[in-house]
Amino acid sequence: MSDKLELQHVSRATALVLSEARSNLITRGRRDSVGLLRCEPAPACLAAVNSDGKWGFISKNGTFIAEPIYSVVRSYSCARAAFSFSSVHRRLYQRAVADMGRSLFGDCYGFVEMKWGYLDTSGTTVIPSSFEAVREFSEDLAGVLLNGHWGFIDKYGNLVIQPRFDGVRDFHDGLAVAKIEGKCGFINKIGEFVVEPIFDDLEELSEGLALVEIGHKYGFIREAGRFAIALQFDRAESFRGSISRVWKDGNNAFIDTDGRIIFQCDEDETLGNFIDGAALVSGVSKVFASECGHDVQGCDGVCSDDPCSCEYSERLCEDCSVNYAYFINRMGKNITPSRFKAFGDFSESLGVVGQPMENYDTGEHHLFGYIDTSGQIKIRPQYYAAEPFKNGKARVYTADEEWKLINIAGDLVAEGNFDEIGNFEEGFAPINVDGKYGFIDTDRSVVIEPQFRSVHNFENGMAGVQDDANNKWGFIDKTGKVVIPCQFEEVRDFQRVMT
Repeated sequence: MSDKLELQHVSRATALVLSEARSNLITRGRRDSVGLLRCEPAPACLAAVNSDGKWGFISKNGTFIAEPIYSVVRSYSCARAAFSFSSVHRRLYQRAVADMGRSLFGDCYGFVEMKWGYLDTSGTTVIPSSFEAVREFSEDLAGVLLNGHWGFIDKYGNLVIQPRFDGVRDFHDGLAVAKIEGKCGFINKIGEFVVEPIFDDLEELSEGLALVEIGHKYGFIREAGRFAIALQFDRAESFRGSISRVWKDGNNAFIDTDGRIIFQCDEDETLGNFIDGAALVSGVSKVFASECGHDVQGCDGVCSDDPCSCEYSERLCEDCSVNYAYFINRMGKNITPSRFKAFGDFSESLGVVGQPMENYDTGEHHLFGYIDTSGQIKIRPQYYAAEPFKNGKARVYTADEEWKLINIAGDLVAEGNFDEIGNFEEGFAPINVDGKYGFIDTDRSVVIEPQFRSVHNFENGMAGVQDDANNKWGFIDKTGKVVIPCQFEEVRDFQRVMT
């Protein structure tokens, strides 16, 4: 079961904390004569950047809307980004305000190592950094840790649910998981338990069912708290596509939302994820030394019996035991063609399969192709390596020992003497030639020459690039022009922010 709800503690240290009053005085954009910043309109896209070890946010024209003074920043959600900064920068921040003859922070001081607050899309501190830990906003509420307990605030910093919980998760469809006195339940947006806290752990609702744990056994409840599938599993996962993967008595199985078994693994088999209506089943066809008569490592010929009858006779024979893998559909039926082996998860309704190559007895050397969810071969096995499809494209390693890109019809999209080809995003894919990175477009043309030490994929029309000379990061547009100079230690992709 995913992340346990646990009380988050913040280490205590003697460090000055300034109690910030809500204000629109400090904003980001351009500085005035006393070092403060005036408000400018919020941009459509923002990116977090690290300059000299501190984080801030820039717009697509490179202007700082939040100066790089923060030790940590998180992504924007509901037009709010969480931040925290060290005591050193707190003192500098206070001094800037004091120079103007005003006390933005008031006279309250504290003694904790690090506190969290929130910025809006103009870079204004709209929620003072007064919390020991925070979560991202969801449905306009965010979980916050204050004085060792969790509660929720709105987008303006008002405590709408008083801190009294040991742990919380985000709100979804008006409900949030909350933990109190070691037990979990669902609360509504005024902090009332609508499903009583009786569970050791509880996941968010997924497809109308929530995974619960009591006494190391797992089952599923409905929104009102009634059990839909009784506690019986040793481990389980939330429903996705009306299917859940469960473990019971050491075995894997898939169940539907009524608790019926769709597919039961054999002993020691492993189930993959159900994606696009198919899932991987893998295991080993075990052959023991006592069955095949082969010596195994450790025997060293000491045993003269034929077949071996010593203590090593129950060891697997690696020569005769064979790994296998196949895909099943939602009915639990094997859809993998005969003599083929499945690899990885389905993606975009296609799965990678391998056909054994001739002249290899072990069956561990394959030519790779793709099948659909009916088991039909869509792209014949012909590649030495193949990767899952993403955005209609997949990387394959061909007989001429080059990585190339194909589309879902198996046609070449990009070929050339590239050491690497990445996935297409916004019509561009990164390439590597002799250790330098550039980009190709969907017409297979190199549109941005390999020249960078490293690159990100394009996101919202911009791509982060690392300069080969100074190792700093900046941004290019789709023409390859460096529109934000390479001057940062780290950058994150531009994020479209709803203001």
